[in-house]
Amino acid sequence: MTEKNIDYIASKHAQTLIRNVSDYEDVMTAATKILGVLTEDGIYAAFLYIFAKVKDSIRAEFVYGTLSSLGDVRLLAGSRLAEDYRDKCSKLEKTKKEKSKEDIQRLNNEIHDLQDEILKAISDITNDLNKTLLARLVLERFLTYVRYHAKAKGG
Repeated sequence: MTEKNIDYIASKHAQTLIRNVSDYEDVMTAATKILGVLTEDGIYAAFLYIFAKVKDSIRAEFVYGTLSSLGDVRLLAGSRLAEDYRDKCSKLEKTKKEKSKEDIQRLNNEIHDLQDEILKAISDITNDLNKTLLARLVLERFLTYVRYHAKAKGG
């Protein structure tokens, strides 16, 4: 099997994120802030920031891009978490339009459970210094490319 380099992985997922969003200024702002948290406080803090502070309209794409990037360098097993998170967020947005309070609450709970699962997986990565350093490098490159793409699109 051919190995892919980090630049390729980061650029591929940054391009995907940019294709799936429309507010490039919000994307650039979020990527800049996440990158700052990652640099200052680490990987786990960066994911907490994404869950707590990134706008709902782009959060799922950031989670998908970061987890997929980590999966491509074999730091996470498969992309189930990334896919599940994006799917649940998409269902939540559709459900909000239908105004079904019970379904909204159920989906919010499922999303919070997925966030806990994601944080556990990230915590497992940070238990190993080599994995932590690789994850940080991949995420820095991904977020940098997201910023460049967003700026090029007019953000």
